[in-house]
Formats: sequence, C-alpha cells, structure tokens
Amino acid sequence: MLKKNGVYQLLISEQGKTGDGIAIMDDRRIYVPNCIPGDRVELKVLKLDKRRAYGKLLRVIDSSDDRVTPRCNVAEQCGGCQLQHQSQDAQIKFKQQLMLSRLGRFIELDDQVVFPMVAAKNQYEFRNKMQFAFDERDGQLQIGLYASRSHRVVDTDYCPIMTPEMNQLFTILRDWYQASPVPIFDEVNNVGILRYLTIRYAQNTNQLMVIITAAQSFDMESLIDSLSQCSELQVLYLAIQSNPNSDSVIGDSFDCIWQRNNTYDGQIMDTIFGFRCLVSPRTFLQGNATMVAPLYQTLLDHLDIQSGPVLDLYCGAGILTMALSKIAKTTLGVDDNSSAITDARKNASLNDCDIEFVCDKAEHFLANHDCSQATVIMDPPRQGCHPAVLSAIIAAKPATVGLISCHVDTLGRDLRILLAGGYQIQVLQAVEMFCHSAHLEMVVVLR
Repeated sequence: MLKKNGVYQLLISEQGKTGDGIAIMDDRRIYVPNCIPGDRVELKVLKLDKRRAYGKLLRVIDSSDDRVTPRCNVAEQCGGCQLQHQSQDAQIKFKQQLMLSRLGRFIELDDQVVFPMVAAKNQYEFRNKMQFAFDERDGQLQIGLYASRSHRVVDTDYCPIMTPEMNQLFTILRDWYQASPVPIFDEVNNVGILRYLTIRYAQNTNQLMVIITAAQSFDMESLIDSLSQCSELQVLYLAIQSNPNSDSVIGDSFDCIWQRNNTYDGQIMDTIFGFRCLVSPRTFLQGNATMVAPLYQTLLDHLDIQSGPVLDLYCGAGILTMALSKIAKTTLGVDDNSSAITDARKNASLNDCDIEFVCDKAEHFLANHDCSQATVIMDPPRQGCHPAVLSAIIAAKPATVGLISCHVDTLGRDLRILLAGGYQIQVLQAVEMFCHSAHLEMVVVLR
C-alpha cells in the first residue's frame, strides 16, 4: 500500500504536463521529477492526496533508451530546465502528444490539420534573455534560477542554454561582489539591496544589455568599472523593485546608468529574420534566438494571402509585422503600448519598411475598421487573447486569422471561442522554441 515517506521501485510509464515522470501504484499516479517513460526507478513518496502522489527520485535502476546525460551540472535542481535528461526526439514526441491531449480538453481536432513539430536547430546556447536571482552563502555571491516551486536560488556557474558571452557575466559579478559586497535583499524581512539580474543578448551582433534590479539605489561605480570591462556589454540599467511581495523582476522604474556609446540610446541592436531591430529593456522577443526565423517562416508558409491587408494585432516592437510585410501588399501593426509602438516605428524606419503602426486597443481598432478581407495575426501574451478581442474578431469576420501561442491551455480556450464563432482550423503546428522544458510554441491558421 502506498504510504507517505515510503520507498518503492517502480516503472515510469508516462509524463505529466510539466514533464515529470509518472509511475502508477494502487491506482494512483505518482509524479516524479527528472524521470521519463522507460526508466525503472527507486523513489520516495513525499506527498499524498486523494487522487495522486508526489515523489522524489532516489536513483535510476534501469535507464530509458531515451535518457541522456544533462549538460548542466545543476539541471536536476534548477527550475529552468525540466527535460535535459531526455533526448531531443523524445522531448518532441512528448510535447506533440501533450499539445494534442491538452487541446483535446477544449476542442475536437481533425488529424489532417496537424503538422509535425518543427525541431530546434540547437538545444543549447539559444537564449537571448535570462533572468536570475541573487543570494549569498558563506560570503560568496550566488546567482541562479529558483528551484522548482520555491524561492531557493540554485547557484549556477555556467548555464548551457545561454551563450558564452552571457555566461561570462557570472564570473565578473562574483569577482565584483568579493571586492565590493552589497547586501542581498531578504524578501522575508524586507531588508537588503541586490535582487535580480537580467541579461539580454543580441546573437547576431554580440551586444549585451544588463539590468540589475535592487530594492533601493546604491553606489554602482565599482560595478560599472567591473562590467564595462566586458567588451560585449553595451548598456547597463538599474531597476528599483522594493516590494517584497512582488515577483516583478524589472519593476516599475529603471534608469540607464552606463552605455558604451550613444548610438542606440540605451538599446542594443540585433538582426532578426533579416531585419535590424532595436531592443529595449522591456522589448518582447521570442526567447529562442535561433528559432525566431523558423517560427515566423512557419507562419508565413501556412498563410495564403491573395489580397487584402495583413493586420498584426499584438505587434509590440514590430518584428513579426515586418516579417509579414514580406508577403503582404499592405501591413499594419496595432498595440496599445505607446512605447512599443515607438520602437516599432523606429524598427520599420531602420529597415525601410512601409508599415503603418497604430497605438490602439485591438478590439477598438477592429470595431472601427472594415477587416472582412483582412488577414489578422495575433501573438498574444501567455494569458492569451482578451475575450473582448475575440468577440471583436468574430464580429469583424476577417477572412483569415493566424495565431502564435506559447500556452496550450489558453490557446485551447481561445480556439474554442473562435470555432464557436464560425472559424475552422486549417493548420496547427508546434515549433520547438523551449528546449528542455514542457512549454510549447504553436502556430494556428483559421479561416
């Protein structure tokens, strides 16, 4: 009989939605991190509830054929990667099945519209943005992601999903801290200063941006002296975030405290899908720098634009909008964030793209323009499309709707509404943007 703190030897037969392995005993699923189907493991049960249990891997007795050795030495502790121990082919198979099973909770899918997942070119050194927490232990600066379901910092010497240019900042910051220690923020007692590190990297220009988030201002002269020795660093920001109950990494206010030159005015420059793009601290970019072009090309390949304008409703800095302009006679971007629209106009000007950008709410724009012949594209945030936007689309009846989504459950919810409003799915295809995790990026085309 299954008991809390009991130790058992069991076969992992499936995977849960976060990538945990699942063993079954006494008709209960036991979720165990760092396991994959085919593993025979020894596990300890940590928690029981009425329908399921949660365990800890003690050792792998027999390995699955799909098990590989993680490249990261803290992969099993760090909350960033859940699947480094699983081969790429097995990860893709798991995530394709996960997409279909999760969407099946919301809609009925015709197999004929489902395409195979587009595999990532590189499973390592692909990130263009990472955010870490600071901690201190025995007088040494700790830098890392939180362990899963905790605020315990897992100290990281080298993160293999980042490039060497990004990783070198760990050494620079640790050396600086040894010479000029600054108190680490204690979110329990609300004291201290240093909180988070954000690194942004432009892979095609090797330019770095660093944002240090602190609870209050402090003398950063020694930090600037240390970081400015990194030749790739172009700009350094200080963000103030003093609320111990907030998980906002950048916070509400930030200042550019150093830049190598004034060419980009506190921004870095990258080349994405053939376009030169200015990147600001809050600019949204797809996190996998090596797969942005395949993602956008996947969408473009599935769109059949005969005539009519293309309307990018969540256009942000306009990078996808510029990509769409390659196949459309008329392209227009809409976003209700004025700073994003400013960036989008700059980017279009940099690339001589004839694109109109409008600062407006998507639902308001749709209600006040004839979009019946338009192709509407949406790449909404993780929480999906606002219900008002979906209602406005159904009322406006654009000929084609293209969706890029990074969350399968919110995509399922949005698709259920669009299907009920008369649309039909023509294409569903995932793209492997989030290597070593259970996250999904999906392209959908509806008519």
